[in-house]
Amino acid sequence: MLLIVATDSVSRKVFFTIFFTVILVLSAPLPFVLASSKSPYDSGYDHGCDDAGIFDPSDRYINQPEKGPAYHTEDFMNGYNTGFNSCFSDLSLPDCDGSYQDCVTERRDVCEAGSTDHECELDE
Repeated sequence: MLLIVATDSVSRKVFFTIFFTVILVLSAPLPFVLASSKSPYDSGYDHGCDDAGIFDPSDRYINQPEKGPAYHTEDFMNGYNTGFNSCFSDLSLPDCDGSYQDCVTERRDVCEAGSTDHECELDE
């Protein structure tokens, strides 16, 4: 450890400025290390579960630019699908049957009443 003895107030100011700058620089990467403590599967599960409660598919995490399946690992997507299906089963929407009501498709897409979105069309 480096020990510097400051003899006047200018030297002390320089010392403390350097000291706190070094501390700040060394502590900066810490949040990034802690942020990645979840496994890809667990992170995917959490995002999938969150998305299951979002009614409009375009508002879901997985449908945002640069967040789709192509941008994630297989482990993440396995977790996402498991989380989505697990949390989605708690929703109380009826299966889509062609009537004009909010519903859930066989692929588990949530559709608003009267939606003409491709994923909301019934297979004939």
